[in-house]
Amino acid sequence: MLYTTLYEQTEIACLEQTLMKRRAELKEADGRLKSCRDDTLKARNEAQDVLKDYESIKGQFDTVDKELRLLG
Repeated sequence: MLYTTLYEQTEIACLEQTLMKRRAELKEADGRLKSCRDDTLKARNEAQDVLKDYESIKGQFDTVDKELRLLG
């Protein structure tokens, strides 16, 4: 036969409430972490695009610079 005192029942209820709060906090933290990962990936992709643009523009500049030296 399971016999619990009022104190034990109160403690169990308290622990269950604390557990529910912690689960909610973990769910929120997981959401924030996912958002941060998404932002990081987006920033990384944007940085790669900027680097590609830079390399392309640098190549064009070098070509124009060589042409100007040949004309000058």
